[in-house]
Amino acid sequence: MGVRIKQQQVAALVQRALGEIFLREGASYTAGTLVTVKEVCMNTNLSLAQVYLSFLDASRATHLLHMLTQHQKALRGLLGHKIGNKVRRVPELRFYIDHSLERAQRIHQLLDTLDTT
Repeated sequence: MGVRIKQQQVAALVQRALGEIFLREGASYTAGTLVTVKEVCMNTNLSLAQVYLSFLDASRATHLLHMLTQHQKALRGLLGHKIGNKVRRVPELRFYIDHSLERAQRIHQLLDTLDTT
């Protein structure tokens, strides 16, 4: 099995498991704000998961990201309980704000201005 395919499989596993964790226990880590795991990218040796998140309350995204980062070890432990039997090593978690929606909106705005000229 190729490294790239394995990375994608583990990323999907981590994304699904973290989504469940945030759905069930997220309130204690995000002050009750809904969190969506938009994407997970794994490094080549599967030891690090870059987790891209979006928040229902976007105005508090930076603060919420900081809260999650503070609870990173506890979240990794919960992740280990969910996927520990499927991976050799539970990856370290790094959280980032997903800005893809804002970028897409900006591109649409730019395209709209091109259509009117």
